[in-house]
Amino acid sequence: METRTTRTVPTLCAVAAAMVVAAGSAAAPSSMLDPADPLALEVKALHDDISLANLIRGLGLTGDQLDALAEVAGRAEALRDEHNGRAQPLLTEMESAFAALRAELLAGGHPADEVEARAVGAQHQLQDQRREFERSLADLELELRTALDDGQITIIEEFKPCLIPPHELGEPLRVGQADSGGKALEVLGELRTLPANSYARRLPRFVDRGMEIVELRTGPLADEAHAEYRDRLTGLVEEVRTVDDVGWALEGEGYAKRLREIVEGQTRHPSSVAEGSAELTRVGRLLLAPGSAQVLADLAACP
Repeated sequence: METRTTRTVPTLCAVAAAMVVAAGSAAAPSSMLDPADPLALEVKALHDDISLANLIRGLGLTGDQLDALAEVAGRAEALRDEHNGRAQPLLTEMESAFAALRAELLAGGHPADEVEARAVGAQHQLQDQRREFERSLADLELELRTALDDGQITIIEEFKPCLIPPHELGEPLRVGQADSGGKALEVLGELRTLPANSYARRLPRFVDRGMEIVELRTGPLADEAHAEYRDRLTGLVEEVRTVDDVGWALEGEGYAKRLREIVEGQTRHPSSVAEGSAELTRVGRLLLAPGSAQVLADLAACP
């Protein structure tokens, strides 16, 4: 595989950064930084750019792959600019509606129905617009995935944002592996061999954690979809426990891949996603994040 020498070129990205800083990060924990502080926004943006550059450098991308990713990320940035422009009138309305609701609450009375309805309506409109934007990003993610191999996608899915990358991120043998099992393989392997009483205690915790990851990605699920996801997780583990040692050695990575498909959205479930729609996953959230287009373009331009 062709490799290219790359360099880290951090750039600043302010789009929606206040919301990201408020959520916290390794560079800018929300407990100590004011999300409205411009310096906090710059620190968070620099951290994100460095982290993304570390990830890209660890993938061993060819020049053609880098060019393809940069082109798709550029289109994502254009979509983000369009979304932010459309959101401005809604944000102005939300500021006014929320101020009115706050004033009535602090005055000690019960807010008028029309005041509550105005605030809730404005919030729902912005949420709907955000979901529309994410669906557009999800369509672009499908294009990203065609430029990457299975091993590279696995690395992205398992990547933890960092200032200094771990040694194994740049290990050539990792890049291009055919969907290695990683943490999913380790967890399933442990569940497979637990004694019955220990397994009975661990399974609910495993399923609960899996559902947390699913709902971070999809948002709250309807009761039916929630139950179906739990059944899929439980059924997969029950199947794994029927496999003997030889079968596990041969098929373990396949089971690990199925687990990731359930919790990380590599395949869609009919009860949670509309027919024919795409779904944004960790791959898109990292490679199409604010500022990613500039980072990828800079790295693609390196000799």
